[in-house]
Amino acid sequence: MKFTKFQTLSFIAGMILFHLLFWIEKMGVNTVFFTLFIFGVLFYNDKESFKPKTALITVCSTIILSLFIVINNSLLAKTVYWFSLLVSVGFIQDSSLKFIGYAFMAKLGDILSTPRKLLGKLTNSLSKDRHWARGLFFVKITAIPSVLFVSFYTLYALASPKFAELSDQYWSWIGDWLWGGPSVLSFPWLCFMTVGMFLIGGLLFPPTRYFFKEKQAQKTDELARIRKGAKGRIFNIIGLKREFQMGLITMVSLNALLLLVNAIDINQVWLDLEPQTPQALSVFVHEGTWVLIFSILLAIGVTLFFFRGNLNFLMQNRALKLATYAWIIQNIFLALSVGRRNFHYIEFYGLAYKRIAVVIFILLVVAGLVTLFVKVRERKTIYFLFHRNAWILYTVLLLVSAVNWDGLISRYNLTANTRGPLDRTFLYYDISDKNLPLLMEYEREYLQKTGRPYFKKGIEGKQRRFASEQEDLTWLSWNYPDYKVHRYLERNKE
Repeated sequence: MKFTKFQTLSFIAGMILFHLLFWIEKMGVNTVFFTLFIFGVLFYNDKESFKPKTALITVCSTIILSLFIVINNSLLAKTVYWFSLLVSVGFIQDSSLKFIGYAFMAKLGDILSTPRKLLGKLTNSLSKDRHWARGLFFVKITAIPSVLFVSFYTLYALASPKFAELSDQYWSWIGDWLWGGPSVLSFPWLCFMTVGMFLIGGLLFPPTRYFFKEKQAQKTDELARIRKGAKGRIFNIIGLKREFQMGLITMVSLNALLLLVNAIDINQVWLDLEPQTPQALSVFVHEGTWVLIFSILLAIGVTLFFFRGNLNFLMQNRALKLATYAWIIQNIFLALSVGRRNFHYIEFYGLAYKRIAVVIFILLVVAGLVTLFVKVRERKTIYFLFHRNAWILYTVLLLVSAVNWDGLISRYNLTANTRGPLDRTFLYYDISDKNLPLLMEYEREYLQKTGRPYFKKGIEGKQRRFASEQEDLTWLSWNYPDYKVHRYLERNKE
């Protein structure tokens, strides 16, 4: 694989920038600079690659996500940011890609293959000089042992705190010997820069060709009728008509069964709003919700099985299609019933991450069922279903990353008149320090009303954690939530 001089210099600059921006820092305003650097290098290298809609949309979305990290600094926004960055670079470097999943897998593969690319470049460079031939031979025979050594070295350091401590002392001694003073060189730094090497190389080096890249051009939304003999079918006695009959019987029977389940849900979930005990409510929501979600996903699989090929083109398939439409609509109602169950739980115990995740997941399931309806009616391919739903998922993740969920959850749980007790442990330990001002305001009002503290111990613990976390950070880690908490604590010093 050939590297241009610009790509080599960009990789070196990227490694230096990765260290300067992120070493002993948290993601904040530094993420914006890193994003602009990556896209700036790629744009300078090939301006035309930014013109396709897929590249343009995901590039803009990634820049917006980097701003969300500054504004909200949520774990969700950070996770979605890295996913979006890989997807956008995948689309930039290969305009033939249309499916988000392919773009993500392509860049993930490129990241994992970075050492091989670097070794290839080193091999090509050294092989041109006879004086380096012996060194090149040494590099070749020690490459695999070195990788194994580093892998086991990392595992032992993670497993043994004493080994990690001795390792840090060793690298610190090496740094003192090389530079005559304190050095950044340490085992954590080496791990950090190794991650940086994989990431920068995967984003900036020329992309690798993968099998799904070759097949992307063959993917289409429109289903094509394939003529084949009886051997190509599961049921080869009567062939397509036998499969149609099996599908019709399956869909009618499953519709009848689901109708009974939905009738029970109408009475139990939509009309009867008073579960007997908190324990019964927990079983009602936790056990029932995941089983029903699994049943909906299984329903999608059943529909895809029957409408995967030539059954879509059978002239007498109207009855099967009507039964399938009814099956999809009933599953949408079942998904809404799952949402109603989750709402009961929120009403009793308040908001939590998993309860919000269930709501988002239900919205995605409903969107998936709607696109499944379109796939059956319009004779679309399974690729159409995955392609459309991947973009729906990407859009939803972008939107939910814009919300400060820690603040929203804390504010709702502190102010809503829930039927169950307030979960103080959840607000102390599970939610980040972003809710400190809300807890302190609630504590002040509670103290005025009752004369007794409510959140005192938890607030003190969160204040200590926040102060400890902010100790070594610089302006590169600046984000609005931390700034807001810091300003509030400064104003309310006792």
